Amino acid sequence: MWSPEGEWRIVLPGRTGYLNVPPQLITGIVLGLRTHADVEAKIRGWLANRDPAVELLRVVHKPNSFRLELAPA
Repeated sequence: MWSPEGEWRIVLPGRTGYLNVPPQLITGIVLGLRTHADVEAKIRGWLANRDPAVELLRVVHKPNSFRLELAPA
């Protein structure tokens, strides 16, 4: 477990590309600060067919600071 964010990450040395993950294992998705609109649209389309328990968040810049925060997307 990646303790700073409370998330799991999969690291496969020497491997790049996509990894098929069973959809029921995904409980949340975080959109990065610079996520392109077309990528977000694809993710939202995927979520439209999934259990509403999948949480969609976005990284946002807190004004007048160097902080990044999570907000509902």
